[in-house]
Amino acid sequence: MIRIDGPTPNGGVYSEIYYYDENGQEVGPENAVIAYGCEFDAQGKTIEETHFVRNPKTEGNHQMLNSDQNSHRGK
Repeated sequence: MIRIDGPTPNGGVYSEIYYYDENGQEVGPENAVIAYGCEFDAQGKTIEETHFVRNPKTEGNHQMLNSDQNSHRGK
């Protein structure tokens, strides 16, 4: 998990990004096929969740992720 402190696109004060491999095990971003990001308000309440799926055809250092915003909990 990577925590990013500072303003988020949806008005949060920090975000967390979790990275998973094809077996659902948490891994670093360089080995991930799925990423899950959450934005939080000052009280720690989730205000936005975003799910990303890595494009397996993309190679190199700049690997594309397709965004699928799937939830708006806490709004």
